[in-house]
Amino acid sequence: MRNLFKLIKSDEPTLTDGEYVYIKDKSVTIQICGNGVYCVNKWVESEQTMYHSAFMTLTDAMKIVINNKYNGVNK
Repeated sequence: MRNLFKLIKSDEPTLTDGEYVYIKDKSVTIQICGNGVYCVNKWVESEQTMYHSAFMTLTDAMKIVINNKYNGVNK
């Protein structure tokens, strides 16, 4: 499952989070929020807006992205 994502580590971990970018749709990422929690983010270019999901495990976040069910970020 992880092979569908590219890990982008933060250059400044105290300022920004690392993320997993979905290879099939770079507007969808999984933000590494720390303490074992993640959230799904979806950038909508036409709205110039980033939508976020609730916090969850990495496995759950990856399943949501792969199954195209972004839980609150499905735009």
